[in-house]
Amino acid sequence: MKNRSAAALAGLLTLTVGLRAGGFSSSAKGTSAADFLKVGMGARPLALGEAYTALADDALALSWNPAGLARTPHLSVVLAHTAYLESINFEHAAVALKLPLGLAVGGALQFQTVGDVTGRDNTGAATGGLSPKDMAFALGAAQNLGVLSVGLTGRFVKSELADAADTVAFDAGVLTGPLLGDRVRLGATAANLGGKLKFDDASNPLPVTYRAGAAVRVSPAFLLTGDAILRRDNKPVAAGGVEWNLPATSGWTFAVRGGYNTRTAGDVGGLTGLSAGL
Repeated sequence: MKNRSAAALAGLLTLTVGLRAGGFSSSAKGTSAADFLKVGMGARPLALGEAYTALADDALALSWNPAGLARTPHLSVVLAHTAYLESINFEHAAVALKLPLGLAVGGALQFQTVGDVTGRDNTGAATGGLSPKDMAFALGAAQNLGVLSVGLTGRFVKSELADAADTVAFDAGVLTGPLLGDRVRLGATAANLGGKLKFDDASNPLPVTYRAGAAVRVSPAFLLTGDAILRRDNKPVAAGGVEWNLPATSGWTFAVRGGYNTRTAGDVGGLTGLSAGL
C-alpha cells in the first residue's frame, strides 16, 4: 500500500510542478525545440482526437502514457510510415513485451526527414544543400501495482539542421486499475521532461507536455474518452473521443471512432479539430 500511495503522490506532484513551470499559453508558440515530438502516434489515438492517456495498452503507450505498457497482453509491435506534403516523411516503430510479475518493457524509434532545402548565409547567398533530420529513441518500463500501474520512459533526442544537437529527456505516467466494475479508468502523464537542444548559442527546451485523462465504458460496445492537455508552448487543450465496437467474426471486432481536439480552435477553424477512423 505504501508503494501505491507513493506512486499516486508522484503522479500528482508531477502535474503540479508542470502547472507552475510557465508557458502553457498561445503566446508561448515557437519556444520549444524538436516539434516532431508533438506528432501523434497510432490510428486509434488519432481517431479519438488524441484522448488516449487512460486507454494506452500496447506499444503505443511509449508515446502516450508509459504506464500503459503494463497492460500489454503479451507482445505488441507497431510499424508506421507517414508521408506528408513537401517531401516530409515520418517513420515510427515500437515494441512492447509483457514480463512476469506485472512488469513490462518497450522500445520505440521515431525518425523524420524533411527533404532537401537550400542553406543560405546572412546575406541570403546560397551555401549548398541541407537535409534536416530528427530522431528520437525511447526505452520504457512499467509495473502493475494492482490499484495503479506506473511507468517511466527515457528518450534520446537528436535534431540535425546545418549543425546537430542532442539531448536526453524522460516521461512518467500513472494509470488506475479498473474502477466501478472496470467501467472507468483514469490516467496522468508528463512527457519530454528535462531536455534542451542547443544550436550555436540558442538553447530551447523540448515540448514538455502534461496530460490527465479518463475513459468510461458506457456499455461493452460503447466507449467514451477525454483528456485535458497542457503543453508549455501552447494554450491548454481539451480532447474527447468515442468508440463503437461491433462484433465481426469470432475473436474480431469492427470499430468506428470519432474525436475532437481544440488545439486549432480559434486559430485555423473549429472543424479542423475533428477526426474519425475505422
